[in-house]
Amino acid sequence: MKKSQSLLWLIAAAVFAIGATILILSYMVTDPGHVIIELGGDCGKNYFTFLYHSIYGHGWWFEGMNYPYGEHITYADGQPIISGALQLFNGVTIRDALMVMNLLISLSYVLAMVFTYKILIRFGVKPFIAILFACLINLFAPQVYRIVAHFSLAYLCPIPMLFYWTLMYHYSSKWKWPVYIFIMGFIMSFIHLYTGATIFFWIAFYVTGYLMLIKTPLRERVKHVMPLLVVGVTLFLLIKIFIAFTDPIKDRPGFPLNSLEYVTHIKDIVSSPNSYFWQYIRYKTKFTKFSEGGEGYCYLGLVAFFAILISAIVGAVNKIRKRPGDELLISEQGFSPIWLFVAGGCLLLAMGVPFVWNMKWLFNYLSIFKQFRAMGRFSWPFYYIATIYAAVVVHTWYQRYIALHKPVLAYSILLASLGLWSLDVSRYIKNIREHVANGVPTCDKFFFKDEEIKWPEYLEQYHYKGSDFQAIILLPIFFAGSEKLWVGGDPSWPWSIGMRVSLQFHLPVVDVMMSRTSWSITEKQVKTAAGPFADKPMLRDLESKKPFLLLQYDDNPIDPDQAYLCNASEYLGHHFSCYIYACYPERIIANDNKNADSINAILPYMHAADTCITDKGSWYIDHFDSKHADEHLFGDGAAPVVSNDSLVIATIPIKPTGEKRLYEFSCWFLLDNRDYRSPYFKLQSLDSTGKIISQSRAFTKESVDNKDLWFRTSLYFDIDPACRSLRCVLMNEEHPTYKVMDELMLRPADAVIISKSKDGGVMVNNHLFMRKRVAR
Repeated sequence: MKKSQSLLWLIAAAVFAIGATILILSYMVTDPGHVIIELGGDCGKNYFTFLYHSIYGHGWWFEGMNYPYGEHITYADGQPIISGALQLFNGVTIRDALMVMNLLISLSYVLAMVFTYKILIRFGVKPFIAILFACLINLFAPQVYRIVAHFSLAYLCPIPMLFYWTLMYHYSSKWKWPVYIFIMGFIMSFIHLYTGATIFFWIAFYVTGYLMLIKTPLRERVKHVMPLLVVGVTLFLLIKIFIAFTDPIKDRPGFPLNSLEYVTHIKDIVSSPNSYFWQYIRYKTKFTKFSEGGEGYCYLGLVAFFAILISAIVGAVNKIRKRPGDELLISEQGFSPIWLFVAGGCLLLAMGVPFVWNMKWLFNYLSIFKQFRAMGRFSWPFYYIATIYAAVVVHTWYQRYIALHKPVLAYSILLASLGLWSLDVSRYIKNIREHVANGVPTCDKFFFKDEEIKWPEYLEQYHYKGSDFQAIILLPIFFAGSEKLWVGGDPSWPWSIGMRVSLQFHLPVVDVMMSRTSWSITEKQVKTAAGPFADKPMLRDLESKKPFLLLQYDDNPIDPDQAYLCNASEYLGHHFSCYIYACYPERIIANDNKNADSINAILPYMHAADTCITDKGSWYIDHFDSKHADEHLFGDGAAPVVSNDSLVIATIPIKPTGEKRLYEFSCWFLLDNRDYRSPYFKLQSLDSTGKIISQSRAFTKESVDNKDLWFRTSLYFDIDPACRSLRCVLMNEEHPTYKVMDELMLRPADAVIISKSKDGGVMVNNHLFMRKRVAR
């Protein structure tokens, strides 16, 4: 093909790609500053981190959450290279930042289709057919659904670019292609680190495949792979060094939660919840083992699946029958087996191989793999290679029958493939268009267009303005992101209110919804919600004496320890589903000191014993003093870890009261700093016959009090009038989830129980007690 013709076809491919992008992303392209797909959950959080950092941020440190400590923007999914660039412009608004992000994601779709087109042309596919297949492959990609939550992963272009430039280097050995890979990889890594990791593993598998499969002298093979190897290692080291120099935190968790749960399964490759065909199969059959989407999702589509299957069968038969005249598609002159090697390597990695084969111990020697919570995302290179291969196979069949003068059969294969592929894709397009269309009224809601009274006007009624506060506290409080601690339930709706108020008033949020957050900082933060007898180091670290703007979502009840924060606050009324308070840190500290004084007044008259004051209901303490663990928190002993997956630790008799009553259960555990695991309790209420009448769960991961790596499991729950005993079942799956257990307590929520040990240590309501008054 002449250069002029190639250029015209490339322009046509770009125009077609723009049209396809507008078709699927609609308002994200045509009205990019007016689309917010969702306000709650990961979607709302990722909008917030990007917007707050773009408008109010400085450098690489994100101050919009985890107040007063902040977080490195890379771990907040804030797309630092984009949000950082926007900081250079004065007066950037929310709509400006939204427009930039939505247009860049849209541009990535266009680039992905253009580069996929160029790959298909390189494999001999005719231009018009290549345009159609390039469009279908990218509109079907697993990353497409990332625009409903994880925008930093929604950029489609990195893998097609990586594939094309590696393909060009494979046949030309020109250095410019690895340079392009390096530049793209460095930029995209600071949109999301998974892109850098994907490039690193792609290069690793390509280098391995080239050394194994190419039949040239070893020296030539080594010479060929060295530039790519240098790119991969340099990219990895530069990113690691850059983050090390910009990140002062040294105690980030090293083993993410559920790293082997978010992997790719066979069902994720061959079935889809977003396909008309598979929906019909599910509706008509009782078969339930279908893909539900998720991190490991990598559906190839019916056409790609059957094209690959038939090609594999035909290739195997031809090889067995030794038909040299039947040219194989897979060859160094055609579709090099190296690409299949790369695809297979990425797929096995995405499946968690070999770690899922009862070989988790390998994580101790391959620590880099510990960092990836969602290994299933590494299936995306497999998706692109497999679907591109399938398109080449279909085109090969089409050309073969054209050459054999069987045009009806040739066009039937081609049109059937394009039609069935389009039918599969159509559900994707429909779903994404609906999400984006809903993003327009959601954007209006974000700007509070449906409120009768705006937030600034509302606060003015109480003689407050946004600048009178130092930060926002959202109740029920939530702290998610340190792997070991996941405090709070689903914060979607409260968070959607908090993020809007935060952006409107330029107020950071105390609550945390991020990833890889420092253990020590999280331990300090959560103690703010631990009630009157827990130390609150975060309050001592504040530089401002301004109050917090405390917003309590009215649909979610809070426990007495969180209500304690409201008691130190000025009530400002109810607005937009929230009880609103001005919460004063000095008042919280003063209340803590007042409670400490009341305990200190009693201690001189106490012997080493347990004393309950203010209530005479059923209460229970086990100090485990007769046990002999290597370490203990309080008293003379503690219980070593049990070897069972579950074990009844105590059955506590409950005196009948004739009414439902609020109790608190608590227990301390020493956890391991090498993983995310922690135990929990099943609390089973039994009637007089021993029948379970209710059951609750108390999770250590929701602990809000701690000391070093000791964490206090706790739960407030109602005990039914018919309850006569409470059975406490320790759940230790997969064991061991902890190292030592100590200090188990059950108490009425309004009771104050003081424990004094022989060495003078004191606990109040199972919190370690500080005798000194707290000062700021």
